[in-house]
Amino acid sequence: MVSSSSQAQGAKDSGQVVRPLERYRLLGVVTAVSVVLDQLTKVWARADLRPIGLKRIIPGYFDLRFSLNEGAAWSFLADADSTFRRWFFLGTTLAAMALIATLYARARMDQKLLRWALALLFGGAIGNLIDRVREGHVVDFISLHLKDRFHWATFNVADIAITVGLLLLLFDLLKSRKKIPQGASPAAATTGERAPGRPRKRRGRR
Repeated sequence: MVSSSSQAQGAKDSGQVVRPLERYRLLGVVTAVSVVLDQLTKVWARADLRPIGLKRIIPGYFDLRFSLNEGAAWSFLADADSTFRRWFFLGTTLAAMALIATLYARARMDQKLLRWALALLFGGAIGNLIDRVREGHVVDFISLHLKDRFHWATFNVADIAITVGLLLLLFDLLKSRKKIPQGASPAAATTGERAPGRPRKRRGRR
């Protein structure tokens, strides 16, 4: 027989009795910090970096270069019609945010890595969405390159949050796959359920 305390603990682990404030605190804090840092650095870039255009920090490797990106990474859709581009990025960003919020709501409280990943993705998406809604483009200013041989796409703080979130999400996925027992379904790693077709063994009566 399972004790009532064990049932309560199991319910809490499955997310059934977790208070909304406790569940969404991490999402709120990480999102707020990401958005504030992103917007403050963009305000600085517009005010101080825009007039000079370029500031070399580590010559040959790291520059601060003011750029208005009307597309996505590597100027994707930068040459498309402005109205189409704005609605396209607005729609895809809102859809992505809805998916991220749904995944976060379904994540267990003990899935800390997954929750951090989703919170960073959510905050980064909002940071760039603010730019697109307000001005129709995104301010980028961080430029990494290897001399003249390789240049990474210019990016911003919101992009950093998104990139770190994607890396954490990938790491969490790889870690979860390693925990799945041989012959078990992928859902078993998160729900603790037994694989279909493998009934529980019962001891025979003596």
